[in-house]
Amino acid sequence: MANDELKPELVDLNDWVQSGEGWNAVTYYHKTDTGLLLKLNSESMPFEDTVTEYRQTKAVYDLGVSCPATMALVTDGKRYGIITERLMGKKSFARILSENPDMLDQLARDMAGAARKLHSLPCNTGEFGSIPERIRAQVNSCGWIKSGTKSILNSCADGMRQVTTCLHGDMHPGNYLRADKGDFWIDLGRFGYGDPDMDYASQYILANMTPKHMVKWILHVERDVYRRFVELFGKYYYGDDFNTPETQERLRRAVCLALGHAIAASSPAARLVFGPYIKGHERITAFMVRLIDPLVKVK
Repeated sequence: MANDELKPELVDLNDWVQSGEGWNAVTYYHKTDTGLLLKLNSESMPFEDTVTEYRQTKAVYDLGVSCPATMALVTDGKRYGIITERLMGKKSFARILSENPDMLDQLARDMAGAARKLHSLPCNTGEFGSIPERIRAQVNSCGWIKSGTKSILNSCADGMRQVTTCLHGDMHPGNYLRADKGDFWIDLGRFGYGDPDMDYASQYILANMTPKHMVKWILHVERDVYRRFVELFGKYYYGDDFNTPETQERLRRAVCLALGHAIAASSPAARLVFGPYIKGHERITAFMVRLIDPLVKVK
């Protein structure tokens, strides 16, 4: 079914109560039906992106991934979003960590185990796309990415392990919830398949190359705390192999490729920060992140 054949239902926000606000969306609880959750994306997010999220979350649920059931594609007249199953008693791992810093080790261990379980699932390649190839296509279509950088990123894509395991696509503890009836993945609009290293890479970028104000806004914790979480996650996920030169080189390649998406989708300022890392200048990148920290504004 083409996107223009999908007609979003109109929701009346008088029936809903705002429950949360993130970087790109606002969530609401229904006033009378406690089993429903509404997420409305920002006005800047195209309808096609919300349709992709709607379709993918339904298809992900059908794969057997632990995630809320998706029920409807909706609009309030300005924004588009989806209605999903509401998970009672839920808190993201990020929120739990912000309130219980002593749980850092256990939360990292639990999410690493959940990631391994997710990555053990073979993906439906007819329904979902390859995340490394999706990024390759983005990179090669961007006129502002120089040919030398494209060459590096294409080489990184070539170096990814050719597997069809399920990937979250935007993995971090804000997108993993603990609820009364279990733990669940959310925000599955970038779901796909490919090398599991890509799901570590997205966390590494958020922890090490994102201004601290944004990290605090997204995850409710200080960047240094999240850096420690990611380090522990890597150790629990990869085990004794985590610090080997082979694994670290593989992860650097995944981080570079993931930055290809960030450069293709982000502002010129972000490209200025991320570009040096791709070319092997980590110290320059770290300096640039510190330089722009006080300049970053959040909502």
